[in-house]
Amino acid sequence: MAIDGSARLTRGERVVTEYESNVEPSSSAISTEPIINAVHRRLPEMLVAAYVMLIVYCCFLPFEFGHVLRKGLGDPRLGLYVRPISIGDIVFNIGAYGPVGAGLYFVARRRMQGRVASALLSTVAAVVMSFLIEQGQIYDYLRVPSWIDVVSNSLGAGLGVSCALICEGAVRQVIRRMRAAAARNWWLGVGYAFACFVLAVQLRPYDLAPDIRQSVKYAIQHGDVSPISRWERMPAQLEQDLLRGRRSFGDLSRMRWEYALDRCVDVVLYAGVAALLVVGLGRAGFSTTSSTASAGICVVGVAGTVTLIRIFLISYGLDTATLTCAIVGWGIGTFIGAYVLQTQRRRAAEGRLASMVFAWPTPVTATVVIVVCGLTMGYGLAPFEFDLTVRAPDALEARGSVVPFLGSLGQRANTAILNISTDLLRFGAVGAALAFVAFRLTQSTWRRQTTYIVATVFAMAAAMEALHIWMPTRHIDITHVLLAGVGGFGGAVAARWAQDFRRSVSVVQVQDTLTSQLVDGPTYEPLTVRAPRSQHAGASPMDQEQSNP
Repeated sequence: MAIDGSARLTRGERVVTEYESNVEPSSSAISTEPIINAVHRRLPEMLVAAYVMLIVYCCFLPFEFGHVLRKGLGDPRLGLYVRPISIGDIVFNIGAYGPVGAGLYFVARRRMQGRVASALLSTVAAVVMSFLIEQGQIYDYLRVPSWIDVVSNSLGAGLGVSCALICEGAVRQVIRRMRAAAARNWWLGVGYAFACFVLAVQLRPYDLAPDIRQSVKYAIQHGDVSPISRWERMPAQLEQDLLRGRRSFGDLSRMRWEYALDRCVDVVLYAGVAALLVVGLGRAGFSTTSSTASAGICVVGVAGTVTLIRIFLISYGLDTATLTCAIVGWGIGTFIGAYVLQTQRRRAAEGRLASMVFAWPTPVTATVVIVVCGLTMGYGLAPFEFDLTVRAPDALEARGSVVPFLGSLGQRANTAILNISTDLLRFGAVGAALAFVAFRLTQSTWRRQTTYIVATVFAMAAAMEALHIWMPTRHIDITHVLLAGVGGFGGAVAARWAQDFRRSVSVVQVQDTLTSQLVDGPTYEPLTVRAPRSQHAGASPMDQEQSNP
């Protein structure tokens, strides 16, 4: 008997109906692990909390505190000044606080608050948060507490709440459709979600240029559509960074290695999108040609969107290498997807059911793990230039940092956000890859597996930081080790959540004894009725005995 997992979920002894799962889809227990259930139920709240912490972090960077008297800004009112208006800062503040207002609104709605009450609470909370941040900036040397920032932040929060009010029904409908799509075709649903994830990751740290018109003008006049143009401009870029104090001599080799690794990561990401879509569309009944073409359109569309939006981002600019990597990744992903699809069909024909979430064959799983770990270690050891004559105590004294996040204090906010998020994503990918292998090869409990995974990722990061002692172009920073532990744990949790979430929405086969007896057993056998000896004239059809078919 087939039962839709999205329609019947168990919470202890209570059965959650389909209506309840649609109204409150994230409140059901999907796993036997309390951590996974907590993440599943509180994922929106955790995302909003992480974004709020990111806003607070950026508002106080570089954390140089101390009371300072600011001149030339007039008399402060409640500790805040009315500084000259900057259109770029106002636009940035509105864009930054829009997600804050929308996120707080949806969190309040999940707490069963009314629409009006949720809108008021989220707006007031965002305004209070902005005011307290500006009050804290009074003691930051490099910050100017301003009423203009409070007003623009409040305006952004109000716009975010308004958009959430208008789009609430559409958002709920999209969530229900995504859940239904995942139940019908898990591979295709994961492919679409992964494409959105790639788009969001590629646009970090979302530092929109203050003057969009000038950015477009500069891209048209000075932009080079060659895929290797940025590679060729690296010496000139290094000279500019040296003048601004952002780089040191000898960093050209590291810049080129990291750029090459970035392009390899692009190829891997777009190959993953293409492979998932090819498998999903193939399982949906599409032909190989249609699946390949559709995957190519999606991959090139995502890469083109990234290339276009990056023109308006301060950290990037025009770089068409992403499109080239997308085309290469499309070819690789199509080959991998066709291989996985053929393997799944062969197993289905042989009557063997896959036990893993994605049911990847062992060669593909091993290749993914090797590639992810190799790229992560490549980032940690580039530019692979070692000097064995360096003494460890001297290197630790000159280039070591045992205070977490101390290296980010002298960086720009967008650079710090990009570096921190990159470390979390890299080691999170390693943790997820190791988790899929552990789920398949070991029979120990998930908590023990997660402990081993976190310890492995932690040891990998610590080993790379130890090797930095003999790399004059690298700093020894304990921050990378701590982020590795957090990222590895997050990756393991994400892998287990994906496994349990698929089980909760998939169609499963169960043995129902009562239904089996009714359909196949003696209870539902046809009745044998003897034909009448004679029929008299005028008898009605109801009086004539008939046997059941």
